[in-house]
Amino acid sequence: MNLAGLYVKGKVIARDLKRAIELYQRACDAGSGRGCEKLGGMAAKGVGMPKDPKRAAQLLEKACDAGSARGCSDLGEAFAMGKGVTKDPVRAGQLFRKACDSGNKRGCANAKARRP
Repeated sequence: MNLAGLYVKGKVIARDLKRAIELYQRACDAGSGRGCEKLGGMAAKGVGMPKDPKRAAQLLEKACDAGSARGCSDLGEAFAMGKGVTKDPVRAGQLFRKACDSGNKRGCANAKARRP
């Protein structure tokens, strides 16, 4: 995981997005929520691969299911905006609360903003 981040940043070792993607995918496949979260973020932004909101949402769902609070928050944003998934404000709120309950500040801010 840390090695993949170094490949993305390219500060300590030469930037190699292909290698970073391979490492994040391996971590994700092994059940790492953080690996799925990072790979989902890259798919959402089109970093090292074509932009793919649907794939990003699938990866973020795996991340959230594996316990990544940020993955839950990012997936909530996908549902709130309909990026890669059908827009669903109720599901977005559930994901933001789950992220918040796990200590994600952005999830808390988004959950608070959606309260009636």
